[in-house]
Amino acid sequence: MHRFLLLFFSLAIGTLTAQYHRSERVVDINPSQHYHWATPSQFSAEHFSFLGLSAYSLDMRMSDLVIYYKTRQGTQWSAWIPFERITHGVIDDRIAFEAPQIDQKVDEIVFKTDREVLGLHIRLFEASLGTDTEASSIHFRGGTSVCVCEQPAYCNRSCWCPDGSCAPKSPAEPTTVTHFIVHHSAGHNRSSNYKMVVAYYWDLHVHTNGWDDIGYNWLIDPNGIIYEGRPSGKRGAHFSCMNGGTLGVAMIGNFEEVQPTQAALQKLKELLTWEACDKDITAFDRSKHNASGLNLYHISGHRDGNVAQVGCPKGTVCPGKYLYAKLSEIRTDI
Repeated sequence: MHRFLLLFFSLAIGTLTAQYHRSERVVDINPSQHYHWATPSQFSAEHFSFLGLSAYSLDMRMSDLVIYYKTRQGTQWSAWIPFERITHGVIDDRIAFEAPQIDQKVDEIVFKTDREVLGLHIRLFEASLGTDTEASSIHFRGGTSVCVCEQPAYCNRSCWCPDGSCAPKSPAEPTTVTHFIVHHSAGHNRSSNYKMVVAYYWDLHVHTNGWDDIGYNWLIDPNGIIYEGRPSGKRGAHFSCMNGGTLGVAMIGNFEEVQPTQAALQKLKELLTWEACDKDITAFDRSKHNASGLNLYHISGHRDGNVAQVGCPKGTVCPGKYLYAKLSEIRTDI
């Protein structure tokens, strides 16, 4: 049985007119994703005002549904705020919510739910700015969005292993990526040939560890060069035997000893921004990682898996104290 959610949103300057423009779509949502109303920078509104939203389900399994929203001003996000439930309704199969007026200009509004909802029916109302003026567009982006971010340039396998001797022993298995795991290589803080360093890691992982290929999906050297490992979307060998659902990015260096370079950090942000966009993953939130059973940030460090009761965690300090301390800033920047 489908569940339906009606969402109402209005754009206001001064007094709203009675003129509305409506757009609709149906999407599936789950609590590990956020759904955005992206407000273009040319908006001149001094504030936005939610009219409210209502939800109804034919099977009544949404009776305790919680819906949250938060807003962004510049680079600052508000806390998650639950919509207030309206309790005086008399229709048994309908739930209504309302939100307070937002009294400042915002750059983006995001909402999420506490459970998966299939066949979500979105009805978006846009209020006009006057009787002869059309409202600026408000765009809804859901789980079926297409990424418009540009993929950063990278050195592919034939670039770091030009003689072709570093082929995978067998094709990697696909995985649906839900979490990005950041690593350090724990060595080679300085080198004049990082292509050779990447080839060395491939040899180590294949001929010493016995893996089918290099363990990481991506590597980044201190000069800010990105190197291709296992294909994006293929399961690697990097997260303590809990690799399902992950994408592994290794920063080359030992960040227990030195700070990562700004060039490398910038490329890490660019790469994870593209990956998050491509896979519709929200960089600043957390959710359950099924392979480990842990509630992890979508951008986590290898050491975050140390407390897992499954896999083979061994108390690693990866990605090193100096890089690990920057993960919160990286999530925010992305």
